[in-house]
Amino acid sequence: MAGIFALMDPLRDGIKEAIKTCHKAGITVRMCTGDSLDTATAISLEAGIVTEEELKNDTTGYICMEGEQFREAI
Repeated sequence: MAGIFALMDPLRDGIKEAIKTCHKAGITVRMCTGDSLDTATAISLEAGIVTEEELKNDTTGYICMEGEQFREAI
C-alpha cells in the first residue's frame, strides 16, 4: 500500500492585487524564501511576481535562483 499527501498554503488575500499595483507603479517585485527553487518558482508564478514568459526568456538566470547563486552574483 502507498499513499501520497500534498499540502499547499494558499496565497494571502490581496497578494495578487498588491503585486499588480507594484508592477503598474514600475516596481520590480522579487521574493526571498527558504523554500525549494521549484516551490518558490510556483509561488512566484501564482502570485504574479514572475510570468511564464519571463522564465522562458531568462538568459541571465537571475529571475529565479538559489542562495548560493545569489551570493555569487552580488
